[in-house]
Amino acid sequence: VTVYFLVSEAARAEGTTRTFTYMLMEDEVYNLSSAQAALEAFENNGANAETIFALAEEYKNNAACQTMSEVAIGQTGVDELDAWMFTDDRKAGDYTLISYTYDDVKFHVLVVIDEIGPAEWYIECRDAQVSDEMADWYDEATKTYAVTVNDSVVNKVKL
Repeated sequence: VTVYFLVSEAARAEGTTRTFTYMLMEDEVYNLSSAQAALEAFENNGANAETIFALAEEYKNNAACQTMSEVAIGQTGVDELDAWMFTDDRKAGDYTLISYTYDDVKFHVLVVIDEIGPAEWYIECRDAQVSDEMADWYDEATKTYAVTVNDSVVNKVKL
């Protein structure tokens, strides 16, 4: 016998996704005044994702600076960034400079919101559908084509 207890009503995850671009600077190399100078240069040159990537060219040879675009569903893993990014009034084009500490290392992150995306439930449904469609395609393709999986290569893929 299996017993289920309903502890809350069923609900979809209505939080929206955020597509954002950021430049992460380690404080040991880029202190707060350096990060504020980067923010000022960012504001003076267009304040968008392209500006962050152009600005990062100055920092690119230094491992203490990383720049990339990401999509977050509900959280980024940085409490200070999440508190700013996932407010109801946040919109595309908003930007900020946030300082935080992770594992006793201080960072400054210059971030711009590129897009406010669809709801979390939509992304989860879409990803599940794509996964199912890919599995169906693979099953159909193996009927026509010989597929060889090289486990030594697959094991090198970092997930």
